[in-house]
Amino acid sequence: MNARYQKHDSSQESSLLIEKSENTIKKLKEFSASQEYSGFGWRWKDLGLLIVVLLLQGGAVCVESFLYPLLPEVALKIGLTQTYIGVVFSAYEVGRFLTSAAVGSLVSKTTPKIMLILGGALSSVSSFLIGLFYYVDDGLFFSLNVMARLISGCGMSMVTVSGLSLLLKATEFQTGTVLVIVEGILGCAYSFGVAAGIFLNDLVGYSFTCYIFGGFMGVLMIIQIAVVPNIEETGNKSSKGFFQLMKVPGQVLLFFHCFTNTLCMTSRLVSLPSFLMTTFGVSSSDIGSFLGVANFIYLLFSPLCGFLINKLTYTLILIAWLIQSLLLLFMGPSPLLDFIFHGKKYYLGTVITWCTIQLSQVCVFLAPFKASLNLAEATGYERDSVHTYGMIAGMVNCAQGLGSIAGPVGGGAIYEVLGFPWLVTIFGFLQFSLATVTIIYLITMRLANKPLTPEQADEIRFRK
Repeated sequence: MNARYQKHDSSQESSLLIEKSENTIKKLKEFSASQEYSGFGWRWKDLGLLIVVLLLQGGAVCVESFLYPLLPEVALKIGLTQTYIGVVFSAYEVGRFLTSAAVGSLVSKTTPKIMLILGGALSSVSSFLIGLFYYVDDGLFFSLNVMARLISGCGMSMVTVSGLSLLLKATEFQTGTVLVIVEGILGCAYSFGVAAGIFLNDLVGYSFTCYIFGGFMGVLMIIQIAVVPNIEETGNKSSKGFFQLMKVPGQVLLFFHCFTNTLCMTSRLVSLPSFLMTTFGVSSSDIGSFLGVANFIYLLFSPLCGFLINKLTYTLILIAWLIQSLLLLFMGPSPLLDFIFHGKKYYLGTVITWCTIQLSQVCVFLAPFKASLNLAEATGYERDSVHTYGMIAGMVNCAQGLGSIAGPVGGGAIYEVLGFPWLVTIFGFLQFSLATVTIIYLITMRLANKPLTPEQADEIRFRK
């Protein structure tokens, strides 16, 4: 009799376990479906928060970009060389590189709101300082502006990392949607900063232009204090740090993806105008026009990329790298193709290949972030967590900052020694090699039955 009851109880327990497992699987499927790109679905509250955060991020970009046409003119008047001017601009990327990883770790230990406001304050202060340093002694101008640009870079890393973490955590926008909108707005803000800086400089002068941008950031910071929600991390605050993240198989590779993309992009951007001017006698206005068209193509393709990166993350990365590595051979064109072009260079060919590369540029710019986030969540990092979002955003910004430092310097050196055709050839082979290593990595992960996404991790766990 007891044995019969025990058997009956055992069967009931088994039924309950099966039912619980089915419910869990159902919930996981619902969660996975909710994480897929579902268009630009939003609530008005989400839209308001998005606008406020992007205003501050766009303002920080304007504070950085308006100086590009203005600072060199001021610096040259007091006798600074192009090398010193380059160091002043590079200081911004140094500050961004040095602080991004730390900000990614701290954003969950404080709150995204605190880091966002602090970053806005640093950007505002740096703009006021640059305006004040216009009146200092010529001997102090260089060192003081380097310091101000370092502060600006630190502020930008805080605004970028905390803003992205906040939008991913506090809104119902999907990851692809957030990345696309942020990238598009920041690209527009960069162009607006340059145009507004030139206009205001003609109207009120260099110093007052700096003060206006600094005051604009100050007003935005006050709005942030009143509007942005104070989201606290509910999980374990002693979560894994940046170095633990980099130990995850594949994260170093994705870090190198972000670094290589920025390295190649900034190197091309710095060397292309000189190549076009010296080779074809093209004016700076013509160069600016076609670069504007290329940027418009980039922004136009961004929404489609946002739709695809949630489903075809690594496929997009590989296709983009392979397309770029091929097109770069034709941009110069490469000396390796002399049997086709016989040493001739074509302005229209360079312009067309540059604009075509912009179609794939958005993929290698945004997809590694999504791939890194998936990999972190698949290997034990908290899902839908400020800490995880902050760590990934910090890692990506750190890699991009390092690439922005190395790109102009390394690309400029290669350009001076070997010329533009060899420069793009070298980068083409670098990108092809990176695509090859990525393919080997993906095959290895598949053979070892290791997950690349949280959904794959759940499936493996339930099979066991």
